[in-house]
Amino acid sequence: MTVTINDKTVMVQPMTTLDRLMADNGINPAGTAVAVNGTVVTPTQWPATMLRDGDAILVFKAFYGG
Repeated sequence: MTVTINDKTVMVQPMTTLDRLMADNGINPAGTAVAVNGTVVTPTQWPATMLRDGDAILVFKAFYGG
């Protein structure tokens, strides 16, 4: 099945959870905000969030500077 991460289409296996997708793509939950189909999903919810074909995932990393 396919999902979109920040406008990039990727193939994932059926029954893939959000935490597996993040780990497979090297995305550390620290300082990361994720939304699936427009709904924010906290890192504690990643293991229970089952992805579906066509899901749109947005990943934001917090940063600071001046």
